[in-house]
Amino acid sequence: MGQSAVTTLDLPINGLSVSHAWLGDHATLFIELGDLSTSSKARRDGTMSNPTGEVSIQLYGDWRLEAASGILGGNRSARADALALLDTLIGRKVVAIHTVGRLPEIYLTLEGDYHLASFTPYEGDPDWSIADRRNAQARWFDVRKGVLSLGGGGPTEMVR
Repeated sequence: MGQSAVTTLDLPINGLSVSHAWLGDHATLFIELGDLSTSSKARRDGTMSNPTGEVSIQLYGDWRLEAASGILGGNRSARADALALLDTLIGRKVVAIHTVGRLPEIYLTLEGDYHLASFTPYEGDPDWSIADRRNAQARWFDVRKGVLSLGGGGPTEMVR
C-alpha cells in the first residue's frame, strides 16, 4: 500500500479572493481567483462565456465543500443548491492550497473555515487542473500517471 501525503503546491495564491465560481457540464466546478478577464467568446446561445481569473481551479471529478460543522454539499447536490454554495465562496480569501493523498487531490482552504476538496471516483488520474495566468508564461498544474505535474501550456514536467 502507498502512503498518503500532503504536499503544498508551489503556487503562491494565499490572500487571493474567489472572484467568480461556476458550474460547467456534469457539475464540473470552476473557481476563479484574483482579477477577472472578461471573455470575448460567445456560447452557442449567444451569451458570453464566463470570465477567467488570474488563477483558475477546475475540478472535473467529484468535489465537496466542507465547513467545521461537516459537509455542506458538492457536485451531487441539486444544481440550485450547488450554485447557492458557490455564492458563499465569492469574496473569500485563500488561506492554503495543498494536494492530499498518494494520488494527489486538491484541498483548498478559504477564510471562514471553508474547505473545498476534490476526489475522483473513476479510473485514471485525479481529475483536476489549475491554471496560473499571472505571468507571461502561464503555468498549469495537474496529475499525470499519478504524479503532480507542472506545464507551461507545452510538454508537462513532473514536479519534484
